[in-house]
Amino acid sequence: MAAFIQGLCLAVTIFFLGSCTEMAEVFEEQFSQPPHKTIRISDRSEMWPAQISDINGQDVILALTVSPPNLSPDQFTLKYVESLMKSIFALGPVKGNAINLKLYYGTANYWTGSGDYYILFILPDKALNTITWVYLAKEKHLVYEAATQLYNTDFLPPYKLNLDISGVMPF
Repeated sequence: MAAFIQGLCLAVTIFFLGSCTEMAEVFEEQFSQPPHKTIRISDRSEMWPAQISDINGQDVILALTVSPPNLSPDQFTLKYVESLMKSIFALGPVKGNAINLKLYYGTANYWTGSGDYYILFILPDKALNTITWVYLAKEKHLVYEAATQLYNTDFLPPYKLNLDISGVMPF
């Protein structure tokens, strides 16, 4: 009798796992995630002051804005960072001397739009409490394809900052 119950449990488990795979495929077809945008930034010139290799292993926040950001200390305030975090942004590590981030809108959804944006990437500390460096693109960049490739030469030299953002970050 025990062998029968074990066999029955095994059959139910196999049937359940098989149906889960089929159900997962159905759900993926019906409710698939929209394609996302990715921005890749890597080094092109070792002579340029903005070096991605210098920040390898650190987390970065990448933000897009349509209006040209002003990086003067009196303009790059907590309120400005808060407004950036309500727009399009990504958060992730620099790996292999390159930034490769999926873009999100707000705090949860994939961003599927296209447009011309100023790109900022911001280096917070590990606890996401303080912004220490900001890199700003020299000009607007077209973000239309699924992946946009930029290089360190597309950015101004890094801007040193010490801004407490502990109350702003949405994660």
